[in-house]
Amino acid sequence: MGIVNFFSLVLLTIAAAQAGIAWWRLRDWRMAFLFSALILAGVPGLLEFLFVIGPSHLQLKAGLEDFQQLTIGTLAIAAVWYVQRMVVSHRTAAQELRESQRQLAAVLQNVPDAIVTIDRDNKIQYLNHSDMGYETDEIVGRSGFEFLPTEAHGELKAALDAVFQEGRYVEVDLPINDRNGGLRWYTCRMIPAENGPVVETATVIATNITQRKLDEDALRRSRDELEDRVKERTRELALANQELRAEVLERRQTEDRLSFRIRFERMISNISSRLIDLEPDQIDAAISDALRDVGELMNADESYICRI
Repeated sequence: MGIVNFFSLVLLTIAAAQAGIAWWRLRDWRMAFLFSALILAGVPGLLEFLFVIGPSHLQLKAGLEDFQQLTIGTLAIAAVWYVQRMVVSHRTAAQELRESQRQLAAVLQNVPDAIVTIDRDNKIQYLNHSDMGYETDEIVGRSGFEFLPTEAHGELKAALDAVFQEGRYVEVDLPINDRNGGLRWYTCRMIPAENGPVVETATVIATNITQRKLDEDALRRSRDELEDRVKERTRELALANQELRAEVLERRQTEDRLSFRIRFERMISNISSRLIDLEPDQIDAAISDALRDVGELMNADESYICRI
């Protein structure tokens, strides 16, 4: 056996030892396969040299075949190092990927909004969590229309058509039935997933606005009640104003009647006092004065005394 061939066997043995250590540390089937292949390739020849041929039979001569064996041993060490690095790199990448997935799952589970992935057949493919009383597994795989009241189906269909057919971002408020038969409101922001020229899925970010809707309804009812009260109070005030006007008019008429009566009695008294103890030639003038007073009292243009 040539000395170059001997060093080739040593290199193969070192490579096998490296592969065995890496297999023990990494517990990877690729390192096990490499270790087995190197054992079969190099170790039997080295054992034969050590226990059968012996060091005394080494020869200094070296041929092309010996250098080929040396090259194989060198490449074997390089291959073990490369495969080990590749396994470690893949394992590190897998661990990082699992950690990223774990962190992403933790984030998705703790965000208050529901994040939904829905396909072109309106099937829900993913849901991070649900506050409608359903388990996630009960929702995934079902149509989104199953959870909406019938009157809201048209609005959802129009929004999904805009996302899938036109690739537009859409925001719409939708009512959703919960497990207990109640109604919850969500602001749904629908984002097309760019998977190519055709939008295959849409991501829906749903924010629960049920409390806001309840507050808006309560505010609307309060405003309507206030408007009804204002209208009722306005009617009451109008009626009271009308009654007050009638009362003022009646009082004014009463005052006018009293004033007329006082003026009338005063006029009678004056006429009576003037007609007492008149001379015959003064009677016509006194009667003319009396007629003038009567005409002024009655707002008449002319006044007469007629004897029938």
